[in-house]
Amino acid sequence: MTATWTKLRDGSWGVRCEDGLAEGKTVSVTRKDGTTSCATIQMRVWGDGQIAIYSIVPNARDGHGHEMMACVECGYSGPGVKMATDMSGIRAPVCRRCDDGPYNSFA
Repeated sequence: MTATWTKLRDGSWGVRCEDGLAEGKTVSVTRKDGTTSCATIQMRVWGDGQIAIYSIVPNARDGHGHEMMACVECGYSGPGVKMATDMSGIRAPVCRRCDDGPYNSFA
């Protein structure tokens, strides 16, 4: 099942996908327009054994209120994190330290 965005009761964004994901797992989430982004699972909000809704870890913000991306490999959130495409075509944020080749920032 493809992970998709869903609004939670508190008004924040969550993820709807298969049940059984572990806290801290990073998933690729597909928007209605077909583009993807990454989200880190915080906790399970609801589930029926097959499909579940999860809250996500909010992205860090810099001193100006801009959202900072967190590296999918190590979790670092700060300068030097860039969007890159892995060999299967999935875009994800990675830092300079973790960009060891499987990610291509020019794709």
